[in-house]
Formats: sequence, C-alpha cells, structure tokens
Amino acid sequence: MARDAPAQFFPYLKALYEVQGTASVEQLVDVARTVGGIPLDSLERCIRSECMRGQLAQNARAAQALMGADYGTPALYVDGVRLEPLNYSGLMGKLQ
Repeated sequence: MARDAPAQFFPYLKALYEVQGTASVEQLVDVARTVGGIPLDSLERCIRSECMRGQLAQNARAAQALMGADYGTPALYVDGVRLEPLNYSGLMGKLQ
C-alpha cells in the first residue's frame, strides 16, 4: 500500500488506529475505501496473498528482541522509545 499510494499511508494508518482490533480482509479494504485514493484491488490482493508475511515475521522477531518480556501488540517505538499512549496524535508528535 505504501508503494502504490504513498500519500495515503498515514491517512490509512490513522483510520486503522480508530478501528483497532482484529479486522477481516473486507474490513481492511473498507477502511481503505473510506480513506480514498488507495488501489483497492492491489491492497486486497496483497492482504489475501500474504505477500508481506516474511517481512512481518522478521519485524516480529526484531520487536521481540527489543521488547523482551514486554513484547506485545500493538506497540510502537520511535527512536528506541516506546510510544505511550499509543495513538495517532502521539505518533505524529514524535515524528515531527
């Protein structure tokens, strides 16, 4: 998604934060539809094909090494510091 619609990455991320939890493929595509500007066929194909499964597994191993006993999701680190509370405005504040 970030490759196909880079300008929509953070709006999509924000929308996902608002609907946190377990989401079906249909729900993820519906969120993208609401955001707009995201190629829905490409997104759905990627989700269903699990094209990023290897990268996600690698990221999970790195997170487990970094977080140790505190490993869990959702969690976000910026410059090695855990973002608390985990919300969109906190993330954007750390990135600016």
